[in-house]
Amino acid sequence: MGIVTDIVMILTLLLSVKNRAPIKLSTYSKIETLLLYLVLAIAFWNITWYASQNLHHFWGKMSLASGLSTIIVALSLTQYYQQKISNNKHVKALTLIALATLIACILQYSITLIQLNLE
Repeated sequence: MGIVTDIVMILTLLLSVKNRAPIKLSTYSKIETLLLYLVLAIAFWNITWYASQNLHHFWGKMSLASGLSTIIVALSLTQYYQQKISNNKHVKALTLIALATLIACILQYSITLIQLNLE
């Protein structure tokens, strides 16, 4: 499951980078919207199933952190956020913190997966 979570986090980061580019697209394509819903579904599953059952282990805590940061970043890519909430400086700060956490989680998951495959 770590591979799926890592891929979803990387996908969220790529969608986020595209959204924060100087030339903003007014709408996402249908495939990008579908990917965003898929990302949200897997992140919710990550929190509600794996993290809730394994919170006393390191990877349970990582699952909670990666799931929450993925959800916050993915929600910041929605049209509602961009139209209604994006002017709030506290929400922008939370989104940037979530983005930094997402990058840290991607690094942790990726390094661990590489180490496990090298053994």
